[in-house]
Amino acid sequence: MLSDNERTRYHNALRKLKNSQLYDRFAYWHYQYAQEGGAHQGPAFAPWHREFINRYEIALKEFDPTVSLPYWDSVLDQNLPNPLDSILWTDDFAGRTYDIGYVNTGSFGDWKTIAVNNRDPVPDKTDPEFQNYNRILGGTKIKRLFNTTGQLFTEEIVQGILTNNSIHRILTSPTAREGCSVKMRWTNELPYSLEVAHGTIHNYIGGDFGNPTPEEQENSYPQPSIFCHTPAHYLSNPMYPFYDENNLPLKNSDGLSNIYSEFYQYEPRPMCNEFTLNCGSKYLFCDRSHGLLRCASKIKLGGNCTGFTNGEDACFRGHCENGVCVAGGGSEFDPFQQEAWSSHFVPSSEDGGDMPGTK
Repeated sequence: MLSDNERTRYHNALRKLKNSQLYDRFAYWHYQYAQEGGAHQGPAFAPWHREFINRYEIALKEFDPTVSLPYWDSVLDQNLPNPLDSILWTDDFAGRTYDIGYVNTGSFGDWKTIAVNNRDPVPDKTDPEFQNYNRILGGTKIKRLFNTTGQLFTEEIVQGILTNNSIHRILTSPTAREGCSVKMRWTNELPYSLEVAHGTIHNYIGGDFGNPTPEEQENSYPQPSIFCHTPAHYLSNPMYPFYDENNLPLKNSDGLSNIYSEFYQYEPRPMCNEFTLNCGSKYLFCDRSHGLLRCASKIKLGGNCTGFTNGEDACFRGHCENGVCVAGGGSEFDPFQQEAWSSHFVPSSEDGGDMPGTK
């Protein structure tokens, strides 16, 4: 988890990136090549986003070299009675929405999207100004229409993908046609396609929004097939809009390189068990009421806190009363966590008394 200090720096870097218009350039790249290139609807989804995220993080570091790109473990929110009651959707994090879905609070409450009305209708591609990303800048505020379709990650989905040893299934195209040897389907109600699994989270938010060897990682890729995906996803196809230092277009095959794994290290996912009732953050608590112990996001005031019957401090800056989080009482840390955490953590001046975050 990010500390408060780290999250503030990350938000500040994001705002600087947005103000420089570089953020909108990244957004437009994704918009354009998801529509007509290799960013979506095929196996190049993974290598394309690998390069995209790498460049995005480098751009953030231009404004604050200490910032790293955090990941969202949506299982922590899915573990709540209602994921929309997570403190993720409050001013300190992603901001709140009002009745028609526009974000109006938090660090991004004043942001405008580059796409008018949630990219609908799609701009006329015959327009000569379509290629200019500024052409559609200045649309609406960020919009979220929660829980109309899709779902957040569950632990079963995460483990299903991590234990899937078929690269053809992991990278299969969700738009495969008759004649494709590997079709996208669900196994025991779980998606085994990485792109489809990630897409369920986009749909949920709505609105705008065995380990292989290194050699296998760099060489495992579905064979080209017009029945399975468009030529933009073929291994040797250019990975637009990305170019190398010689101004030559990268290829989809470049996105399989193991060198990417040298650029980052993931912070472990928050976990708790009978020996360590500690999720490592004042924004999380250990759910001890639903079978195996698991970490979950704390619940915002007014949220549903039913079902936690083992003394969990599930409400952030409040307590659970008649199944609803109300102000008063409670604590910053779960009392079960505080004892375990304080035994090995000494607040530093840099963190302002908060817990360590992703480095």
